Amino acid sequence: MQLIDADASHLAAIQAIVNDVVATTTAIYDEAPATDRETADWFEVKRAKGFPVIVAIDESVSVMGFASYGDFNKKPGYRFTVEHSLHVAADHRGKGLGRVLLEAIESRARGAGVHTMVGLIDAENVASRRLHESAGYELAGTLKEVGWKFGRWLNMCSYQKIL
Repeated sequence: MQLIDADASHLAAIQAIVNDVVATTTAIYDEAPATDRETADWFEVKRAKGFPVIVAIDESVSVMGFASYGDFNKKPGYRFTVEHSLHVAADHRGKGLGRVLLEAIESRARGAGVHTMVGLIDAENVASRRLHESAGYELAGTLKEVGWKFGRWLNMCSYQKIL
């Protein structure tokens, strides 16, 4: 396994991971699959703002997962705080790849002068919550019934780590 900066050739694989997560979990509160245009726009915003998109690839150069971060809030007082996301392909979950990606994105954030990383995690996503807690993130609070998906209200946990 190797971690590299994503380029346009990785977008279809990133989109496939995202769309599987959207269709099968509450880890992303979108209800419709991401389109090619939405994925390309997301990537261009990351590049334009200098935010990393890291992919984990296997020996056949297949994308196993990805991590990124971006603005937590666009107001200038929040410029040292970012919100991160990471997602692992279904067939690679539970093997430690999430931790590798989390550590990689944190390292990039430290190098960019980021002070605080925030992760917004669905309250029922126990695996992600445990990962973040074991990596030193603290539960900053739970926002109740802020999301709607699969015909029910969802609670969002806010985790943060001072880098």
